[in-house]
Amino acid sequence: MPSLFIKYEDLLKDIRFEIKKIINFFYENYNIKIENQESKINNAIKSTKFNKLKKAEEQYGFLKNHISFFRIGHQKQWMDKLNQDQRNTLEQRFKNQLTELNYL
Repeated sequence: MPSLFIKYEDLLKDIRFEIKKIINFFYENYNIKIENQESKINNAIKSTKFNKLKKAEEQYGFLKNHISFFRIGHQKQWMDKLNQDQRNTLEQRFKNQLTELNYL
């Protein structure tokens, strides 16, 4: 099954480019063509701004367990939230994946 991996950091860097990658992925793999691409891309960017999603979560909820999903919206915030032991554990267990994704 075809797959596409999009990193949050890449969305922050160039959301328009990443959305176009998604559009191309669906066209190349499923022959799904998106009409009015620029208009839809602009709408997607506008409607998924972090502050808008966070506000909607606060107003309507997002997860049933009441844990905030839209917390801060910055990249690499986990480095400040996890203690050194937690970071070491993650880095040891997922070293290959973290290296492949340029997190280490």
